[in-house]
Amino acid sequence: MVIPNTGPPWYQFSVRTLLLLTSCAAALCSLGVCTHWLVPAYVSTVVIIGGVLGRIVARVPLGLVLGSVYGAVFSLLAIVILIFLAFPIMVSWNLDTWEAVWWVAVLVGGIAGGIFGGHAARAI
Repeated sequence: MVIPNTGPPWYQFSVRTLLLLTSCAAALCSLGVCTHWLVPAYVSTVVIIGGVLGRIVARVPLGLVLGSVYGAVFSLLAIVILIFLAFPIMVSWNLDTWEAVWWVAVLVGGIAGGIFGGHAARAI
């Protein structure tokens, strides 16, 4: 005999979850106004790349979440590593070079986070 799933469907949110999502969106918007929308673009790119790759690798919805979280962690780690590697020559850099370094770190972190997050979700 098959027991029906008694939990709520995946699309139903609690008020607490909706408040958390709204607070995160408001924080990104206020940060975007202060930084000319560069930081929210980096964060959104990491979440999208990490989440999509995590979902593809894991083949379960948990991969989307873990890919996004691991993507954020790995992108911060990639930014720190790139800054330390480029420290001797960074005096001669202009703003465009720094922006390119940030985008490389975001892409590397999102891809690595998506792959590792997907494997972590598959292992659970």
